[in-house]
Amino acid sequence: MNGEFQTWFQEIEQAAQDLEKVVRESLETTVEQMAEAADAMMQLPIAFAEHLEDTILTECDRVVETMDELFSPPIQFYTRFDLQWDGENFDPWNERLDPNAHENPACIGCQHYHGYIYNGNALICGMHPYGWDGTECPDWEKN
Repeated sequence: MNGEFQTWFQEIEQAAQDLEKVVRESLETTVEQMAEAADAMMQLPIAFAEHLEDTILTECDRVVETMDELFSPPIQFYTRFDLQWDGENFDPWNERLDPNAHENPACIGCQHYHGYIYNGNALICGMHPYGWDGTECPDWEKN
């Protein structure tokens, strides 16, 4: 029996080694597949963000092109003129005069100052259409 037992023991030992090899290979394959799946899942947010960025940029470009198509003709029309804009008043048809020490010094800083030229005629203010002759206007009020 001793020889049969020895053979049986060797067969069991070989079966255990074979089982260990199969389990190890299966676990290694599973771990590799899980690592690949985790890498792929980590790439999804990056791919999604890149796709979202491309989509947003494409839409922004489309909106800019549409706005350019809409606003380009009026802008081209108005830029043919010498436009004056002081941050508050915009009049594409009339030139604006600013008071200075040589012309209309009494009007500097006055809230009533208008200073536009209409068909070659300056309108300085409603109370003194041609401006005040002197340095101190009686109707001057701080801007």
